[in-house]
Amino acid sequence: MKAYSTQTERTYDSWEDLVAEEANGYGVVVMMQAESLKSASPQTYSRLIGPFDDQKKARNKAAAVRRAWKRAKDRDPRIQLLGVSVEPIWPDLRFGTRN
Repeated sequence: MKAYSTQTERTYDSWEDLVAEEANGYGVVVMMQAESLKSASPQTYSRLIGPFDDQKKARNKAAAVRRAWKRAKDRDPRIQLLGVSVEPIWPDLRFGTRN
């Protein structure tokens, strides 16, 4: 199946080819949920770890995050790990700029 980039208006043979050509590496997204101390309502948030130049390094870091979460004994019980994923970092993500 072909993959089309709306950023560059180019067509690639596969999604993997598009990611390899246009992504700025990979990041590990850690999604968590915490219980608010005041209202006891859930608050969901995420953190990005990276960038990593190749997907294998990012996957290794994601596995390390999962293992560290399971081992942590002194973690606040109100915080839950919802998921850890490896995602491509796209050029249109500009951190620290206002465009």
